[in-house]
Amino acid sequence: MNYSLDSSVIIAGQKLFILQGDRSHSLQWEKYGFRLECPQGAVSKDTEVAVTALAGGNFKVPKGTVLVSAVYAISVSKGLLKPLVIELQHCVDLRNTSQTGCLKFVRAPLKSPNAYQFNHVLSDSDGPTATVSSEHCPARNDDESLQSSTDHSTAHSDNNAASCDTLYSGMMYYDKKEVGHWKAMYSVVRDLEVLKRHLESKQASSIEYDDVVDSFKFIQPNGTLELTLNTERQVGWTVNPIRSPMKLYQSRVDQFPLTPSYATCSISVYAKPCIAKNPLHCPIELTGIDPSMTIYIDRCPPPSPSSMIDSTSSSSSTASISQTRRETEEGTFRSDIAHRVMTECTSLVKDCGIDIHFLVDKLLEHKIVNAREKRRIVAQESDDEKMDELLHIILSSICLDGEVFGIFLDILREEDTRRTIKLADQLIQKYNNS
Repeated sequence: MNYSLDSSVIIAGQKLFILQGDRSHSLQWEKYGFRLECPQGAVSKDTEVAVTALAGGNFKVPKGTVLVSAVYAISVSKGLLKPLVIELQHCVDLRNTSQTGCLKFVRAPLKSPNAYQFNHVLSDSDGPTATVSSEHCPARNDDESLQSSTDHSTAHSDNNAASCDTLYSGMMYYDKKEVGHWKAMYSVVRDLEVLKRHLESKQASSIEYDDVVDSFKFIQPNGTLELTLNTERQVGWTVNPIRSPMKLYQSRVDQFPLTPSYATCSISVYAKPCIAKNPLHCPIELTGIDPSMTIYIDRCPPPSPSSMIDSTSSSSSTASISQTRRETEEGTFRSDIAHRVMTECTSLVKDCGIDIHFLVDKLLEHKIVNAREKRRIVAQESDDEKMDELLHIILSSICLDGEVFGIFLDILREEDTRRTIKLADQLIQKYNNS
């Protein structure tokens, strides 16, 4: 399923159906709300139907309509002998009689000059089903990377204003990434069980739920929930939103689980080893809903690594410290002293001008970060965020293994600028004077 999609397109999932012409098929892609009905004789043997569910992109829908389902890019490997029928899950409440009959299917080419420009499909069956003929889904040939169309449901916007009377549930939960690092997530859904089933389907064994579930309504039709993070910092803790501003739109929340990311705000939470002593209780204000409320991120710091200092007598302690200082030149560092020095000098590290990509590559080379952590760091939007995460990993590593401090000094010197060499000298001087 090698689609030549625009870079703006967000791919939610892909599915390949293989059809036989000698029998009928009823195939369902439950995760993304897609059903395919193939009558007997509609296809030749071993016809492939490739479907890609799209969660977003530069889609242009007809005037006066809004998107109420996922978008699907559909391609078939051979020409169709009869039309197929597709059914799409949507978020329009058809129990409201004012909204019945307002659903329309639209389709668009994936290639220029009219890529993603949707037009209504003239069909006898407007609503949640539509027929797809070979004209709508042309064959995919070996010498063409893609010939396809995309389909989704739209509804007239004047009849589709999300109601203020709908009750929603909000829940905070956490995904533990590593020791002292969590991803806190707040999701808003109509049905909390649907959210829990979605998380279970992702086999997210590291997910930890809060016991508290919030219930509320949006104040305005097609309303917006805004989450405002308290700016007061707690010692040893770093709490940063992954995207800002943190807003959840009712019209997009209603599409869950077709577009899970649109119903969730995510926040990175770090506990600095040996620094974070007290539990985190970080408030987040929720506005745009009734009732407005304050929720909290609650985390406990990881246990501090045990000290290896021998304190049986003052003389033996003095001997131990002297020995450590003599071994410094050979690359042996005490983790508690090195960690304190690095913590006090984080601003100098940030301002030294070291190339972040060079630094992360060197940390990967020395197994201080792994490939997964490197991808996560590089994916951060700003250099400040990348450096904050790198420093968190370096400090955590030094706290467990003082040798990492020496490796970091070598990396600074290897960068070979006046600033990084000077910083390395300052760090080792500060260490020896501690």
